[in-house]
Order: sequence, then structure tokens, then C-alpha cells
Amino acid sequence: MEKVLVSACLLGINCRYDGLNCKSPESEKLLSEFDAVPFCPEILGGMSTPRKKSGIIETSTKKPATGEDVWDKKARVLSEDGNDVTENFIRGAEESMKMALMLGIRKAFLKSRSPSCGISSVSCFGEIIPGNGVCAAYLRRKGIEIFEKN
Repeated sequence: MEKVLVSACLLGINCRYDGLNCKSPESEKLLSEFDAVPFCPEILGGMSTPRKKSGIIETSTKKPATGEDVWDKKARVLSEDGNDVTENFIRGAEESMKMALMLGIRKAFLKSRSPSCGISSVSCFGEIIPGNGVCAAYLRRKGIEIFEKN
């Protein structure tokens, strides 16, 4: 069975910012189709559960941004109380990639709209922005095939 990374919250692990998970029958199906390795980039980056909601903000305009903008040094990740958690998100993405390399993983199934894991869109304090989250952008740049799950 192919080994894949899966956002831990999709598998029922209570690691979301609000201390909950987002397990669904669709995500549970991954367990029967793959050798799923649960991971949470925000936890790997040193953040706690629960934690304040985070969003990606462009440095110059203060408008919502994406993970690509973080890697291109045009944006920062801020918690809703204004703390800069960019380095946590970067460290979490890098540690996630280390896991993939260590285990020979080439695919990841990621939580939609997350500022870490979102693929087609990310949520920035309730506003939905097209683009990837910080971890999704990094994994994609490093050659990991990524898929989005709700």
C-alpha cells in the first residue's frame, strides 16, 4: 500500500486551531486506500492545540495573501491576536517535508482552506483567498503531489 501524508485533523486527531478535528467519511476512506501517515504542520512547527486562528497577510498592503507569498518573503502569518507565527508555519512545512523524505512519500492529502494545508484556497480570518497554504506551497515546490480534502 502506498504511504502518503494526511492532515491529521482529517483522520480524527484533535489538532485544529479550535482543538477539534474534521474527520469525514471521505477522509476516513483514505485509511483503506493508503498507508496514511498523519501530520499537522502547525503542531510540527511548535504551535499548541488549541491556538488562535491564523491568517496570511501581505507585508506591504496588509491584505490577505497565500503561502506562496510567505515563501517569496512578501507575506507573514499572523494569529488573530496579532502575534507573528510565520516561523512556526515555515518550520512546520520544513518538518513535514523531512517526514516525507524520510518515509519515501510522494503524495499528501491536505485539509482545505487551512493557512497551512489549503490548496485551491486559504482562509484568512473568514475571507477565502485563491492559492496554497504555507505547507502546501512548500510541499508542491519540493515535488510532492498534493490533494485537497474537506
